[in-house]
Amino acid sequence: AESLYTGKYITLNQFAGKSGMDVSSLLRDACIYFEGDSNAYTVPQSMAMMKPRRVVIILGSNNTDGSMACENFIQSFRQDIKAITAAYPYCDVIVASVPPVDGSQKKAAETQQRIDQFNLALAVMCSEDGYKFLNVAEDLKGRDGYAETSYLGDSGFSNAGANVVLNYLRSHVYQTTDNRPDTENIAQRAEQGSASSAQPTPEPTPVTYHLQYL
Repeated sequence: AESLYTGKYITLNQFAGKSGMDVSSLLRDACIYFEGDSNAYTVPQSMAMMKPRRVVIILGSNNTDGSMACENFIQSFRQDIKAITAAYPYCDVIVASVPPVDGSQKKAAETQQRIDQFNLALAVMCSEDGYKFLNVAEDLKGRDGYAETSYLGDSGFSNAGANVVLNYLRSHVYQTTDNRPDTENIAQRAEQGSASSAQPTPEPTPVTYHLQYL
């Protein structure tokens, strides 16, 4: 969903991620920067600094090439959510479906079948673990089961596609109590750290995530 930010549909303070991120790299890619800070942070590390009320996870498009089995995809996705909630347990986690693929691309049928399998497994995971599943893919699909061509741009969603995603979010509001202990001292995002040689910030102590079956 990087195109939602690059297209200026959401602000930098509402976005955490980078181009090419997948379920396997979310925990290790230090790509988040804050004003006045030369360090780079992973997505989970950044949550404690951004203090979001809700986290909508749109992830998985870069895992649809057939190199990852569905069970491994869900295992990694589950691990990603555990890391996010461990870093900031006060946020509501909403998992969005993996967007559909362009029907004209190479091996479109095979890829779309894999996406549908991933999304079904994500819905089951959310039901089992108590997260909300947002099936935005249903509004992005055309009658042929692939992404509506007008919803796709050169590097993600087109203007029309971005509006479909955002309108789906608005029309499927998750009403909960704001459980954040404070909303003070929220770090402001920056495109890059204040020093050119930004390095990942290590965890203060090693954290082990135990997989139950990203």
